[in-house]
Amino acid sequence: MIVQAVLSVLLILFFFGFGLIFKKVFPILNYSISFTVLNGMIGVGVLGFLSAFFIPLNNIYEIILIVVSLISLIYHKNELKKSFKKMRNISLYFYVFSFFGLLTTVTYPYILDHFGYYVPTIKWLDYAGFVKGLSNFEWILAQNSFWHILQASVNESLDIYYRLNFSLFIIFNLYIFEYKYYKLLFFNALFLFFLNTPSPDLPVFILSILLIHEYVNSKLENNTSNYLFYATILFVIKPISIVLLLFFGIEYLRNKEYKNLKDKNLLLIFFVVILFIFKGIIISANPIFPLGFTSFESLSWASPKRLYELSGQNGKFIPLKDSYTFEEVREMNIFEYLKAILFYNSSRSLIMILILMLMIFSTIISFYKKKYTFQLLTICCWIKLLIMLFFSPQFRFLLDILVIDGLIILIFLNTKLVVKYSKELSFCCVFLIVIFIVFPFMTKFFHLDNIRSFSYLRKIELKQIFIPANYNEIKFSRKRIGNLTYNYPIDYPLIYSTKVPAISRTTLNSYLIYDGYPQQIDSTDVKKGFYFKEMNKKQKENIYNFLKEEKKEQVK
Repeated sequence: MIVQAVLSVLLILFFFGFGLIFKKVFPILNYSISFTVLNGMIGVGVLGFLSAFFIPLNNIYEIILIVVSLISLIYHKNELKKSFKKMRNISLYFYVFSFFGLLTTVTYPYILDHFGYYVPTIKWLDYAGFVKGLSNFEWILAQNSFWHILQASVNESLDIYYRLNFSLFIIFNLYIFEYKYYKLLFFNALFLFFLNTPSPDLPVFILSILLIHEYVNSKLENNTSNYLFYATILFVIKPISIVLLLFFGIEYLRNKEYKNLKDKNLLLIFFVVILFIFKGIIISANPIFPLGFTSFESLSWASPKRLYELSGQNGKFIPLKDSYTFEEVREMNIFEYLKAILFYNSSRSLIMILILMLMIFSTIISFYKKKYTFQLLTICCWIKLLIMLFFSPQFRFLLDILVIDGLIILIFLNTKLVVKYSKELSFCCVFLIVIFIVFPFMTKFFHLDNIRSFSYLRKIELKQIFIPANYNEIKFSRKRIGNLTYNYPIDYPLIYSTKVPAISRTTLNSYLIYDGYPQQIDSTDVKKGFYFKEMNKKQKENIYNFLKEEKKEQVK
């Protein structure tokens, strides 16, 4: 905890330095410390986004960024002093919530994507930046979230434990206590689950809340294009985060702001979108990965069409994988599928029903109160829900809807109890969640251990007083497939921290399903990228036999 607390403070100062640099570049929604730091995060992310096309985001790159931030802090030392003075008057509750956040931050990561997606993506960015045809090497790594680009810009210096999300959690609470919006403290209970991993979900939740709250309450004369810029950042963090992009896009058109051709926000939005498109083309030959119909199939590093089809089928199967076989899900009609999602999927079904109930409740309130802003917001939420039901109705893809609907309800909820005792009630909720995470036996008590991630919760240990908990480095062996030499994790099904380039047994299994495997474009340099090669019968047998032997070794 001690080391992480120091690193988080240094990270916030680092981003504050960049926030002061970018204050004349990015739109200003307010003049708070929290938004200055947030703009610094976005600024470093955009720099990393641009740099990753040309160079790896390694320790040399990070040292340059740190030097730039230090120069900025020295140059703007008066603004830094003013910010420190503001912090002196902040409520004690701010430090209490920060401490609770720190307690959960130092626990062992338990979200599965941490091991198979988040950390491996960041390691590839550290190693080579954007890699051509990475989708052929490992499908999931082709997503390359803006948040992981930002993480890769600090993970070898100021965030060696991958706890960037805790710094964002502090910024969110700082915003609340700067403006005394205490009802927002209730969201801390949800956010605690995302602090010990570089999950892009947390920035989506927090940025969504801040944008909506500022749009409704801001006293500044802000153009809708200001908000549209931040909604675009939400999209490049997680492309399924389309609710606010739809909302502010409609508001932008309704206000006819497109007539102002000198609006610099349009240039910023265009620049970020261009970066996103070209990133997709480089990594997967697809500007909007993983949508199959946007793939440039003529490019030599493009993934075959069948991989997109399998990805789509898998997206529908994943929400029901604990209750049905792949074939059973594929044979369901739309009504059977929705029925299974809502009623035959244990705790996941309960979360889906909760999301639906909140959506219905917030929609009723918005239309009853005749508030156009919230009516449009709820309509945008329903649009996203319908889209996700078609592609992959995993509840984790709909959590931003839960957050937005929860915010709408909180805004309208003005009972004396909630308004007067928000800090105290939030404290109780957060305390209970901390107990749940720190003492994982509670998962069995509440029958939540069938949610796979929760089954990996581990109790807090003494060493976590000093440093955050992390799993040991994975042992690996060197293997070869065609012209590609890779690192194979021993006795572990995912890549996690294995040295790049790494292929796990899970990935080898996927190659068997794809009937193909990656090959280096340049056999002497893995950084030059990969193309997809069809697998012959002998190669397929070799991989199958290798995996079979591995399974026998594990049984022993």
